[in-house]
Amino acid sequence: MTQFEIEKVMTGMRGKIYRYKNERHHVLRFAITHVVKITTDRADITILMEDFDQVIQTFDEVKEMEALQVTNATGLQHQTVINSSGLELKNTLLDTISRLKRDKDFVPQASAINDAVKTIIDLAKVEVEMIKVMRGK
Repeated sequence: MTQFEIEKVMTGMRGKIYRYKNERHHVLRFAITHVVKITTDRADITILMEDFDQVIQTFDEVKEMEALQVTNATGLQHQTVINSSGLELKNTLLDTISRLKRDKDFVPQASAINDAVKTIIDLAKVEVEMIKVMRGK
């Protein structure tokens, strides 16, 4: 692969989560010199330019729902607000905004929905911190 092709592949990988050598890696950034250096949330991975095409094929993208699954130290998975309510929460907010545009009398209910959403977001933030602690971050 040419340096341009490698850069294109790496640009597409940035910000995504991949399974590599049985560990999840969130690709943060990369640098290309005489080697390709991939910086993830877990480690720096260095790949020789001539081996890049073969090695990069061993990176398996983790799909969104799989990425949100949390496993505790005993191997049991937890259902989190993030992966159990995310889509429903998004749809509720979009419906609320739409209804507010049509019905100005809906403001008190929208305000109550807003308060509930803030509580759910705060809970999700706590869950994110819990995930970081469980993963040793």
